Amino acid sequence: MIDFRLLGALRTLLCLAVFVSVAISLPAQGFQGKQRSVPEIVERILAGRKMTSTGQRYGASGDLVRIETDEARRASLELLETEDNAYLRGRFLAHAAGLAGLEDRMRRELDDASNATCAETAAAYLLEHETRGRARLSEIFDAAAGTKRIVQQQAVLLALASSDAAEDQALFSKKCASLKSAELARVFTRFRDVKGPHIDAVRHKALKDSYAPLRGAALEQLCATGDAEALQLARELADAGKPDAAMLRFVALALFARPTVEDLPRIARIVEGSAVANTSWKYQLDKLAKEPFVETWATTSGVQDKDPAVRAFACGVLERFESEAASDALFALTQSKQPELRRRAILALAKRKDMRVSDALEKAFAKGDLELRIDALEGLALLHGDEEAFHERLLDLASSGKTPLRLVALGLGAERQLTKLLDMLPDLLASKDWRLRVAGIHLARDVRAKASIPQLIACLEKEDGRLAEDAREALASLTRLYYQRAKDWKRWWEREGERFELPPPEKKDDGKGRKRDGARRPDASAGLTSASFYGIPVLSDRVVYCIDMSGSMNAKIGTGLTRLEVAQGALVSALKASPKKSLVNVVFFENGVHPYGKKSVRIDNKAKLADVEKFARRQKPRGGTNIHGALVAAMEDPDVDTIFLLSDGAPSSGEITDPKLLVDDILRRNRSRRIVFHCISIGSNSAMLRRLAEETGGKFTQQ
Repeated sequence: MIDFRLLGALRTLLCLAVFVSVAISLPAQGFQGKQRSVPEIVERILAGRKMTSTGQRYGASGDLVRIETDEARRASLELLETEDNAYLRGRFLAHAAGLAGLEDRMRRELDDASNATCAETAAAYLLEHETRGRARLSEIFDAAAGTKRIVQQQAVLLALASSDAAEDQALFSKKCASLKSAELARVFTRFRDVKGPHIDAVRHKALKDSYAPLRGAALEQLCATGDAEALQLARELADAGKPDAAMLRFVALALFARPTVEDLPRIARIVEGSAVANTSWKYQLDKLAKEPFVETWATTSGVQDKDPAVRAFACGVLERFESEAASDALFALTQSKQPELRRRAILALAKRKDMRVSDALEKAFAKGDLELRIDALEGLALLHGDEEAFHERLLDLASSGKTPLRLVALGLGAERQLTKLLDMLPDLLASKDWRLRVAGIHLARDVRAKASIPQLIACLEKEDGRLAEDAREALASLTRLYYQRAKDWKRWWEREGERFELPPPEKKDDGKGRKRDGARRPDASAGLTSASFYGIPVLSDRVVYCIDMSGSMNAKIGTGLTRLEVAQGALVSALKASPKKSLVNVVFFENGVHPYGKKSVRIDNKAKLADVEKFARRQKPRGGTNIHGALVAAMEDPDVDTIFLLSDGAPSSGEITDPKLLVDDILRRNRSRRIVFHCISIGSNSAMLRRLAEETGGKFTQQ
């Protein structure tokens, strides 16, 4: 029979990353003091809904589902009726499945199949409790054939695969055999944690299939079980002179599952030496670093390997170890002839405050190109950031010279609260270079002084667009007051300035306009513009819109329109509502990057606006997701100060596809730009897009 605890564990694993990120900081009520009663827990969940507190709802729901009583399960069933969070709906239904007599309810869930987790719980329940459960599931599976109701089919297959009954397992094998390769591949990921001869037989058959995604998924799952035949095949594919590009990601994941020291160069060549995209590389590398042989390999043969990709991989591994041997190996890489590897090793050691790289950083700062000099300055800040002599150096660099270096020096000085920088504030706010004016505004915000307030008010009086908004935000941060117009700020300052006392800094924002103490900050930009893009006000008049047009953007939403069609409509609405003087560019991206123009254009007449709209409307979904290429193209325009990025998936093509490395690279490029990135994630809650927005002062929204 079906083990509901196993099914619950499998479903929980699918949402574990989301749950842990929210719940890890929450107190586990069930383990601290007296356990709350079921009514008390339900009250907390309902209160969390009213406050839109996802954290409270997740934490309290965890307390509820740990109580294995009929009272608690009935409470979950009642909460399910009014719950709109997909994860919590799945959690509540799985908990309620311990009750008898829910056959009608489960049939409705499986018929609806709008929530994959609920559908899987329903299928398992019907198989367990309904008299003709096996026959009913077979009928549902067959009725879904040839339709888009893939969720129903995968729910049925998972229920059958998870059963201990031989008849259910036989039916599972039969239904898998009835599917086309592409159809089976779409449901195969749900079998990852299912074990048994019946599922292994299906995997071995899939291993010989001509369809690469199915073959790869089978290879990955078999290697995770330690299957010798699959592991040997993975190694042969990795060693092939011309490896199958469609299989490389699966091969890497297969080798990560049961690695040996001999597999490390193979993994390295895939991870570092190809454009294979996978959002889990960081997780896999963190897991790999726990293997006892990995550090020894990285400090010896890894850093000495003739293949540059293997040495780069070894460097990434070494960054995860704090031992003296790891530091020595990183220091050896500082002598590499590969500029990027050398830079990476030097900065890794600088973060450890290893003074051996001080001379190398000084040499790079003195003789390197501009980007290398910036890297070196940041490295020197890690080593000498608390020293008075370095502070004087920052003051000197911030006062004159190349703008990119000045921007970085100003940022590093602000981090160290160098109040002498404020002597430069009048010149910064009067600069012809908008980047230096932004740097001045941010300096006044971060190095807090009462004397900066009238200077910011004067700045607000002459600025518009994004810089005016930055000035408002800086004034709000310094005063805890929220005025839109410069004349209102002037009136307040004339009235209150002499006796005004600077309040302490606000706690960091939680990304939803709320300070960490729970208070919601008024929107200082409210009413300043009628233009918005997915609810984010368009306050700048120098904007680039980067819009995903990959194949997944062809998915339809509730309106019957595709994701791309909705994005195109939102773009046109934003453009029509923007000031006529606005400089705008639009960059659509799939595997390739398709800008409207080489530079931004002024949408100051109907003909130009119509031409941009025509360009946007003719884009059709196709291909992969080259986020990095789109952002780099957008940043090439020296006039742009704001970028809107919309995507519904992880990066899958382009120069950089690892989400962390992609954001790292864009932030590195942005050191000399001060561009704000507003990010819209369609469907998933993208940690990558959220980080990019937060670290550049932009807004993030999930749609």
